[in-house]
Amino acid sequence: MGYDFSALFQHDIANDIRDDYLDYMQKGYSIDEAVLLLSDEYDLPLEDDDDAPRIWFALAATQLEYGEVSSMVLENARAWIDRILRNSNDPEYSCFSKELLSALEERLNQHKRKPGTRKHKKNNRSRLYKCPWQIGDVYAYPMRSESAKETGLSGKYLLFHKVGETKIYPGHILPVVRVKIADPDALPGNIVDFCNLDYVKTGEPTGDLDFFFLKKHAPSEIDQTKTKFQYRIALDNTVPSEVPETLVYVDHYDDVPSPQDEYLPPEDIYIASWTWPVFENIFPKIIKRMNPELL
Repeated sequence: MGYDFSALFQHDIANDIRDDYLDYMQKGYSIDEAVLLLSDEYDLPLEDDDDAPRIWFALAATQLEYGEVSSMVLENARAWIDRILRNSNDPEYSCFSKELLSALEERLNQHKRKPGTRKHKKNNRSRLYKCPWQIGDVYAYPMRSESAKETGLSGKYLLFHKVGETKIYPGHILPVVRVKIADPDALPGNIVDFCNLDYVKTGEPTGDLDFFFLKKHAPSEIDQTKTKFQYRIALDNTVPSEVPETLVYVDHYDDVPSPQDEYLPPEDIYIASWTWPVFENIFPKIIKRMNPELL
């Protein structure tokens, strides 16, 4: 069955987000990184109930066209489709065709992300690479960017604890990590110290609570017993020549307890992969928004 989603691009902001997304693709960003960067650039429109669905629907249609849909786009597009179809008689949503949204929902439900295809364009690395980090290894990365200064994280360390592996195109194996934060004079000296540090939430919450309630309320206002968060991310650019010189090995810790409120995607290929510039420029803002208690 064919799908024509051109009607989703009748609004300027839908065309803008499509153009900006494809521009990031041309620059070599992964689909996860592109969406993360766009969510930061379009933060105000995404808080608007008129613009937000247009943005997520446009991204969903664009990513479907190119063969891969990120988990962030999938979850947000589905949430908006559900909200609009449940309130189809609301004049606020009269501009959206129920038939078109139902078709988009059907196409998204059919979509299955394929292993090793996180980038739309061919990876330029000529040889397949597997990160040599062992599961349990911990590395420390100092925060020194302007974004870190603005969010009060400058001088602190991100601690990457490898907990698994995943693939990107055409078959490179990346480390999957959970992240903690430590002060420069309090790097963990043993597993007890490490376990006493709090995990960093890395992704939007999912669970039983209404998605739009979560978007509009601070973490302190959310019933944490009903909500699960994403904590795991994949580290791109772990080839030795691309790893920052400031990254240092800390220790190896096995049997570290997982966060009790962790959301686990159905497959590791749904875990977002980020490069070092994302940790420098975008991640501090995510920490401030989703982990204010750690600042």
